[in-house]
Amino acid sequence: MTEKPRIRVSSDGSYRLDAWRNNASGMGVPGIDKQLYSRFDFAGSHIDWRTLSLMYRYDWLSRKICDRPAQDAVRRWINLDDKPMKAELERLHLKKRIKQAIAWSRLYGGAALIPIVEDGLTPADPLNPAKVTRVVDVIAFDRHNLQASGKVLDSYDMRFGEPEYYTTNNGTVFHHSRVLKFNGADLTQDELEVEDHWGGSYIEVYQQAIKSFQGSMQDVRHIMTESSVGMLKIPGLTNSVAMGGTIFDSIQKRLDQFNLSKSLYRTAAMDAEEEFDYKQRQLTGLSDLMDRFMTQIAGATDMGELVLFGTSPAGLNSSQEEQMAMYYDSVRNIQEDDAMYAINTVLACLGKGTIPEWDYVPLMEPSDLEKAKIRQAETAAVANVAQYAMWAPESISQHLNSTGYFDIDKGYMGEYTPEDEFL
Repeated sequence: MTEKPRIRVSSDGSYRLDAWRNNASGMGVPGIDKQLYSRFDFAGSHIDWRTLSLMYRYDWLSRKICDRPAQDAVRRWINLDDKPMKAELERLHLKKRIKQAIAWSRLYGGAALIPIVEDGLTPADPLNPAKVTRVVDVIAFDRHNLQASGKVLDSYDMRFGEPEYYTTNNGTVFHHSRVLKFNGADLTQDELEVEDHWGGSYIEVYQQAIKSFQGSMQDVRHIMTESSVGMLKIPGLTNSVAMGGTIFDSIQKRLDQFNLSKSLYRTAAMDAEEEFDYKQRQLTGLSDLMDRFMTQIAGATDMGELVLFGTSPAGLNSSQEEQMAMYYDSVRNIQEDDAMYAINTVLACLGKGTIPEWDYVPLMEPSDLEKAKIRQAETAAVANVAQYAMWAPESISQHLNSTGYFDIDKGYMGEYTPEDEFL
């Protein structure tokens, strides 16, 4: 009989949620169904900042999870027509600073850029880009080098409820408007309060997948070292070992001498009654097992096997282009989040409150063949629409140029007449 118990509240206030139970199979029955005793626990999940630093320094996988998205987010940088302002960004090494901030935020759960400006105000005063006469430098900090204090009480402030001031290790106090934050993984409201409104570490989020992968690689390496075992048959070995004492020591010494001579001279000297052979282990399924763990860590990080390990994706419906497109979508989200706000703030300080038009350079450009196909399809579509909508030549050229795949001179098509045919 299968029944579904109701919620039961005990005298101490604890309660038990509904769950399916089958008395015949034991499913949901206490003492039989082991799944009832499984629960999610935070114990062991938190990693202290020092351990995170060591993982970033010495564990290649943890470092790649932090660095690779940060590198790709700034790899092709931005399109900015204002050359003097673009030169200022290069002087400030803003590209490098943003990369550091993104990587540290993924590692620790938070980082920040602080522009050092000349504006006639103190660092504890709110930032007003219109008053900035010169941007001296832009410095990157991780969250552990910024101590939060106070609360933003202005409900119209975009940082309402967050810390109002941040103090660096040298004692300098900065207003929150001067601290361009890069948060890590999204957290719930309660967890944000615990973390002083910083985010979570992506290494903590992926740690189980990282442990499984690194542990499996060590296991495979251990199995490989023991895939071939040498066997020396010594007459009376069992009885000699059972006697122990000096006889056992003599046998151990014999094995050491045998291995030493075999290693030095590539020739083993044996007694006439001794026999030596190799025992080979059949290693099947190891490659499939490694692929499974690689797929697990690639799926957990949303980076793909091609990005993490340089291997092509498996499966009938998989392709390198599709995998890279999915990865670049996640990188684009990083660009459009904290990084875009930081760039706009620095540009506003350089432009005395005015932000020039700019955009990120696309992460993935189509090939020449793909561009030709896009132009052909776009031209055919415009020709069909123009026949019915009676578009003027200027409108056609303007639309085609807006796609980024055409560069048509405005005067090329001449003046429009009703007899024009759009092919």
